[in-house]
Parts: sequence; structure tokens; C-alpha cells
Amino acid sequence: MEKLKLQGALLLSKFIFAMIKLFKMAGTTLVGFVLLRVFPDFLKIINKKMNGVKITVSGTNGKTTTSGLIAHLLKTDDNCVVNNLKGANLLVGITNSIAEAFVKHPEYLEKSPDYFVFETDEGHLQKLYPHIPCDYMVLTNLFDDQADRFGSIENVCKYIKNAISMNPNLKLVLNSDDPVTSNLAGDNPAVYYGIEDIEYCIPNQLFIKKSDTYSCPVCGKNLDYDKVFYAQQGHYRCTCGYSRRIPDYSVKVKIYDEYSDIYIFHEETTQILRLKFTELYNIYNAIAAIVTVSDLGFRDLQDKLDNFKSIFGRSITEIIDKHKTTIRLIKNPVGANIVMGTIDQKSDILLAFNDNTGDGHDVSWIWDIDFTPLKHTEGNIVVTGMRGKDAVLRLKYADVPMEKVKLVENINDAVNHIYKNAKGSIIILPNYTALYEIKKNERFERL
Repeated sequence: MEKLKLQGALLLSKFIFAMIKLFKMAGTTLVGFVLLRVFPDFLKIINKKMNGVKITVSGTNGKTTTSGLIAHLLKTDDNCVVNNLKGANLLVGITNSIAEAFVKHPEYLEKSPDYFVFETDEGHLQKLYPHIPCDYMVLTNLFDDQADRFGSIENVCKYIKNAISMNPNLKLVLNSDDPVTSNLAGDNPAVYYGIEDIEYCIPNQLFIKKSDTYSCPVCGKNLDYDKVFYAQQGHYRCTCGYSRRIPDYSVKVKIYDEYSDIYIFHEETTQILRLKFTELYNIYNAIAAIVTVSDLGFRDLQDKLDNFKSIFGRSITEIIDKHKTTIRLIKNPVGANIVMGTIDQKSDILLAFNDNTGDGHDVSWIWDIDFTPLKHTEGNIVVTGMRGKDAVLRLKYADVPMEKVKLVENINDAVNHIYKNAKGSIIILPNYTALYEIKKNERFERL
């Protein structure tokens, strides 16, 4: 019976994928949506064919970059990797990516892929694990995000703890520098990474200081910090005894203008690696990915790191229409404030804010972004999106001169406007669904 169900599910998937291609539809979740309704036990059945190592990547910021880099580092001539690369990280999206892999490669039914790497929404880990028990959970960080959906970080921690309890053999990869996530392993095996020190090797790099107080996840008192890297990330301690765990992989970081060097110390070995990333949050993401594959026994990673290309908008810099263009997704105050600290003051800037379901309907978080660096930019600022008017008001309250701010409500028109009028570099800062509207502009088709 299970064999017939599996055959029926894959046949249905093949038909829907063909229709999506024929009618040029967007289809990162449609097959998964249909399968979970017609064949609700599809994941449990297909899991019996998934004999490779299964890795989930979750957290507020960095899921797509971290999971994409892990998958990239695991791929060799001998290794096959399945990854939901397009970022559809709810249960329907993960189901969609599994069905797509088995439809395109029927041989997987006889010989399983070696690795499965799933970017997974924090709230959907507990929905995935009952169907597909996994071997690793990589948890990047937890910040306030989508308050209308999650409520609080404490609620997200409950979801994650519940997911972990379903999977006692799950091994966690955790950031020692994040007090919120580093104590979530419980009795499960875990490997920890953390940054010992950061050296900024460019004069205009802003050091992001802690501006808020953070509570101890054990007793609720305010944490004390010996070092702060950004947000709650750093070397912390509490009077109750809770403190930063000594990491298994200790890292020293040197950040330059266009790259960074990391020195990873583990037991009696040292890895020295160069990253294309210069943003601290992406350096953390890269460390998480490197530690994960290192724990799996992978070495000699530099060539792979050199060849890695970020997913569109996560952190890319390209020459487009003769303009150096940087696109960085901003979807919560922590990530946005890090980006604001690295703004090239001579660039023209495009801010794009929507409030679709994928963004969270509550956009009050834009009032927690420190927009004051934009006060001193030499270029113009174009604001767009469904919540463009709200963003213009926020800029006004940040004392950004209104004479250099222009509202263009349609996103495609805003992109065309900035490229028509910019004299130098362009920085594009969209939230989630605004990013995908920007991607539709003909300038970005090849990216």
C-alpha cells in the first residue's frame, strides 16, 4: 500500500510540476500544499527512502545563507545533496523540495542522496520532526521578529524545545555567543562555536555597540557583558551563574574592506579561511556552516568558500547598468541596524517595505531601526513598497533631510527611477516580499 501511495504521490507531483512549467507559474510550495492534503502521510513514507544525513537550519536571521552554504560545502563529485535552496521553509515548502528532487531523480528511490539540508522556519521544526527525524539542527540566533506571528522570543524557544524533545538523537550546532539559543540543547548532544575577538582592519567600519539590555534566559535578570559583538551576541554572564559556554570551535575574526579572515581553533587544530562576507552577521552564518561540515569530517574548504554565491538579495554586490549595486535583505531591527552601520555614504539608496504575510503584517519594527546614518548620505533616498509612506514618516522622525527623500510607491517604478537618476553606487535594502518584487525587474533576471 505504501509503495502505491508513494508512486501516486510522485506521479501527481510530476504532473503539477509540468503544469507549473507550462503555464510559467510560481511553484515553490504548490506541490507540497497539494501533496500534504491528498497524501497526508507522504513525508513519513518518503522518509524511508531518505537514508542520508538530514540537517535542519533554523533561527531568526541567516537561515537561507547558512543552509545554502552548508549544502554547497557538502557537494562533491561523490556526494549528492538535496536542499530547499529557494527558501520556502514552511512544511509545504520542504515537502515541495523533497518531491521535486525525487521527481527529477527517480534513482533516489533506490539510492538515497547523501545529505538533506532543509532551511526550516522556527515554528515548523515541530511539524517536520514527527515525519522526518533529523540528525542535525543548526540554530543561528533568535531575535525579535514577526511579532504578530510569534509574539515573543520566549514563544519561539518553546517551539524549538518542543521540536528537540521529539528527536532525542538530534545533534545541535549552537552559537555560544547567543545567550538565548546556547542553552536549548538540554540532554541532546551539541557542538558550540563562538567568536573570541574581532579586529576591524578598515577605518570606516562601525563597531556595533549594545544599545539594549538582555535578560538571562534562566533567571530573567539583566546580563552583564565583557564583550559585545552585536545585539545580544557576545561574552555574557549572569549573577545566577549562567554564562557563555566555552565553545568547541573558537574563532578570531579580521574584517577587511571586501573580505574577512577567520581563524578557527578546535582541539589542537587551526583552520585559517577567507570569506567573501564582511557583515558580522554573515560571518557568524559562515562559521555555523563551516562548523557543521567540519563536524561531519569535511576539510580543505577554501576552494568551496571561494566559489560560493549568496542567494539573491541576502548579501550580493554586482555591477548592474554600470552601477555598483549592493542588495541586502533587512527583515527585523537587528539585521537592519547592522546594515545601517555599513552604509556607503556616497551611494543612492532604495528602501522597500511591504507588509504581506511573508513579511509579518505588523511593521512597527521599522521604528526600532536606527536610520540616523542616512542623515549624512550624499546620494538620494528612494522609498517604495506597500509601507513606503510609513518608511518616509520614519525617516522624517530620524531627521533625515526630506529634500533628498522621494516616495515612488510602485516597486518596479522605484527601481527604474533610481537607476535612471543615480550617479554612482546603489544600495537596495528591501524586506522579504519586496525583495522578490525587485527580483522581477529585468535588470536582475540573470542574478
